[in-house]
Amino acid sequence: YILKLDKIFPSNLKNLKELYLNYNDISSIDRDVFENLNSLEKLDLRENQIKKIDNSKTFDSLSNSLTILRISHFEFDSESLWHYITMIKNLTELDISICGLKNIAFMPKLNILKLENNNINDISDNSFSISLNQISLYKNDLTRIKASYFRELNNLVILNLGANKIEF
Repeated sequence: YILKLDKIFPSNLKNLKELYLNYNDISSIDRDVFENLNSLEKLDLRENQIKKIDNSKTFDSLSNSLTILRISHFEFDSESLWHYITMIKNLTELDISICGLKNIAFMPKLNILKLENNNINDISDNSFSISLNQISLYKNDLTRIKASYFRELNNLVILNLGANKIEF
């Protein structure tokens, strides 16, 4: 198992497109860990116990290349986690599950958004990008849904609101 991500990727991996670090015991990510991975498009950090990201610039080198990010079991407050993620400008697919999220941040280019097994109990009218075609809010704490949440989502083909507390 990998326990800590520090600067382990050499500069010769500059063409690496996909990196799977899921199902390890990673608890922290150092600032420069992704520094040489400027072509990385997909990063999978699911099923780790990440408690610490060294710096808000940790994902800077990925901000223009990364399009798919999958994370789960992060132990951060919602604001800190969204702060790191919203810096990645070209994300089209985002999966943040089992991270204790309480809110949703707007991401303009997303096509797929999975926020499963979190603590989201409210959605604002401007939470979702019009480019979304899949949304999963499975197993959160939602109690109500308004038509205005989805009014502009003409491309939406999959919506999962299962295992919430929604009343009609």
